[in-house]
Amino acid sequence: MDALRATIEMNRNGMYVNWTYVESQRLAYQKVLEEAWKAAEEIAPGVDTASPKQLSLYFFGGEEKYKEKEQDGFYKNGKPRFKTVEKVRKVEGKYPPTLKKRKNSNSM
Repeated sequence: MDALRATIEMNRNGMYVNWTYVESQRLAYQKVLEEAWKAAEEIAPGVDTASPKQLSLYFFGGEEKYKEKEQDGFYKNGKPRFKTVEKVRKVEGKYPPTLKKRKNSNSM
């Protein structure tokens, strides 16, 4: 019952926020985040750290799909005609996959 009363009071009166503390923490963590981004850029240049797909390809490898324009022929006026084709390339990861054979625990 006390928790309900506290919730009602917070909804009615609002809740105190120490904005100077919030701002100081935001600035401190912003510096930490920028240092981490710089370190990640040095380790893996060109990899978007916010993209799980790019991180997975960088660390473990796999197949990457990309689009490329290929010449398809020529128009009647002699200009080249292009079409966009989706291709797949194999990317070697930084860490090769490790597969260990396990004994089947269900067999009797």
